[in-house]
Amino acid sequence: MGGKGFVPSEGEGAAQVSRFCYIVTFGVEGQPDFQKYAAKAHKTSMAGGTVWSWQVHSPDPRGQTVTYYAAQIRDSYLVVSNDLGELQAITRKLTSSGDFSTTLSGIRDWIILGQHEYWGYRRVRHDGVVEKDASRLESTLPGAETIIMFADIKRKIAIVRVLGVHANKVVEMTKQRDEQQRDALKRLGLRQSFAAPQEFKATDPRTLEKMFSLSGGEQSEGEIVTSMGLFGFEMII
Repeated sequence: MGGKGFVPSEGEGAAQVSRFCYIVTFGVEGQPDFQKYAAKAHKTSMAGGTVWSWQVHSPDPRGQTVTYYAAQIRDSYLVVSNDLGELQAITRKLTSSGDFSTTLSGIRDWIILGQHEYWGYRRVRHDGVVEKDASRLESTLPGAETIIMFADIKRKIAIVRVLGVHANKVVEMTKQRDEQQRDALKRLGLRQSFAAPQEFKATDPRTLEKMFSLSGGEQSEGEIVTSMGLFGFEMII
């Protein structure tokens, strides 16, 4: 799955909005009958196939109605998106005979990422961006160009790396933020009642890295939610 064109979240309980696309790969049992899950969806034809569409009222404060689109590709894939153009583009790629190995090899640290079953990759654009605050990264991870994350299931750990960032500046910013938070709690006569997230460490002047446990509990859940935010899927509670 992937997303792009993020719009900042607004208001309590909001999530960031983006154009997204999910690709579900069918297993050895083959293609299920999606029609029984979309009995009330509208059906149209696209390049010889069927596209289902349905509308959902978004809980986002904007109160928009979001249209979802789905298409089954042969006996291999189910593609779901909130943008018809993206669904059509992905469908064309999935039905083409092109070699995607060169695209994957162009991803930073792909040799490492490709060895893991669960991984994430984000390329941060700095040119031609209309809403520069949409990613919420420039204020927290200035200069970030690429974010990667992968999970080592056997060791029950996850590693997040931020590349191209002004690493030492971020470390100093984090230190100042933590000191301000402790001082504020102290003035109120309170103490931090939740586990603080793992902080990034500078492995070189342009790289940050952190590792956290996937063994379970609130700490792991908090780290996963925080990492999702770095990839644009941020929730404001």
